[in-house]
Amino acid sequence: MELITKKIQAINILTALFCQPENDILAGKDIYIHLQNALKDFSDNAFESATKLNELYNQKSEIENLADYTKIFMGPFEAIAHPYSSVYFGERTLMNDTTEWVLRFYNETGVGYDEEMKDMPDHLVIELEFLYHLNFHLLESINNNDLEQMKFFYERETEFFNKHFAVWIPIFCKKIYEFPINDFYTELAKCLEHFVNDYKIYKPFNN
Repeated sequence: MELITKKIQAINILTALFCQPENDILAGKDIYIHLQNALKDFSDNAFESATKLNELYNQKSEIENLADYTKIFMGPFEAIAHPYSSVYFGERTLMNDTTEWVLRFYNETGVGYDEEMKDMPDHLVIELEFLYHLNFHLLESINNNDLEQMKFFYERETEFFNKHFAVWIPIFCKKIYEFPINDFYTELAKCLEHFVNDYKIYKPFNN
């Protein structure tokens, strides 16, 4: 169960790091220390990247980091690395069949997507939050000794991660490496890719 707890902690922090940068959250050391603690026994390579993030973020001002974040993930004309999984499947456009698949997967898992949210359901941050949800409820089902729910969330995590998340994240990260305009986001992409490469899905039952 410690593996799941570490994953939950790491996913939660990675989600925050891929949101628009705010010095109140990212300039201090605490968030990176918590990430390192979560990754220490989970992924050596992701841990190594996490140790560099605090110093790299503070190489630039909040305004400079925000400007780079915008260039990398938003545009204004063409983003360096679109944070939407739909871009990396099928027609490679926003709001395609992949978006519908992700939304349907959320709904079938019992996660209602809030239509008032500012981003589409296949945004990186939303998908990370969904992985958090899967692991949180898997851990909860283990604590409750609920075999049916254990199987359900194990199977949902396995399908979502292997069929979808682990497929597009390496391509997304490579886009960031190709145009390294901000050392912090380049290293953050490495941290995410290492995390995905070393990701383990915990099976809490035998049959």
